[in-house]
Amino acid sequence: MRHFIPRKVFRHTSSLNRVQKRNFQFLQAFFQYAGKLCYAVIRTTGAQQFSQKTTAKLMGRMGVSKSLKHSPEMSEAELLANRIKWTGGLKKFWIVTNICVFGFMPVAFWIMHKRKKRWVIEHTAALEKHIEAGMGFAMQGNLKSLGVLQSEMADLQALGGVVNQEHYDEMISVAHTVKTKKRMRRAKRAAKKGDVAECAKLLEEIWESRKITEVGVESEELDELMLEAHNNFITQLLGQANYSRSLKEVWRLIENIKSYSKRYSINIEDAKIQELWRFKVNQLKSEHKFVMTPEEIETTKVVSIPIPNLPVPAPNVQPQS
Repeated sequence: MRHFIPRKVFRHTSSLNRVQKRNFQFLQAFFQYAGKLCYAVIRTTGAQQFSQKTTAKLMGRMGVSKSLKHSPEMSEAELLANRIKWTGGLKKFWIVTNICVFGFMPVAFWIMHKRKKRWVIEHTAALEKHIEAGMGFAMQGNLKSLGVLQSEMADLQALGGVVNQEHYDEMISVAHTVKTKKRMRRAKRAAKKGDVAECAKLLEEIWESRKITEVGVESEELDELMLEAHNNFITQLLGQANYSRSLKEVWRLIENIKSYSKRYSINIEDAKIQELWRFKVNQLKSEHKFVMTPEEIETTKVVSIPIPNLPVPAPNVQPQS
């Protein structure tokens, strides 16, 4: 077996076994000599005989037995009298103990009730202070700090504090309303930029706030804002296709526009897309004498048909004052 174990691992394992064996031998010797020492001390001091004599006397006084080696000499009548005396003492002790325990129970309940009332007053005052501090966070729309404060308030309520529900609801409503206004401003900016991901994230947070309290925002407003973000994103794609100088790129953008509008149920006229495609084909052919390769024709699936020249829109000239 040693030949199948690496040398370093075998050396480490063997050294560990030696250490464990040495520790076991040390503990074995320690307990062996400690036991011998205790036995010698007991034999020298006479503790064994003393314990036997004490046990025999105690058994005799309790009226249990008089047949032990060191039991005092007494008759059966004395043994029975000791037993009756000891049993009577136990009964008296049991009666006094029950009286003390059950008699102290009303006092204990009264003490607990007074402590509960004191805790209710203290923790209710602490909850009021937390609500005042939370109103400051609510005016700033700081939901993170308010969440930490809410966890502390939950602990105070568990300890007996009573929260003013009206003030608490007002704090939550103000916090989420202020935060929703900030999120709405950010969502409107994201919608104007066509940043659909950021807009959807903010609207989701606003929707979660609407589940908690009334924030003054209707679901129709959120739907309109999301639709605006989708439309602006499609407008950006159309702008990219309009400024592109490659028919392959234009065709890819048009396909993305079609799939995106179909996925999110956005109404977009096919005539505008066809017009854009024809305009780009005509523009690139007229400006750069562009001739499509067979690979591009196969990729875009365009048939070589004569395309009429589209009129170029006149530039917007502002009237002079």
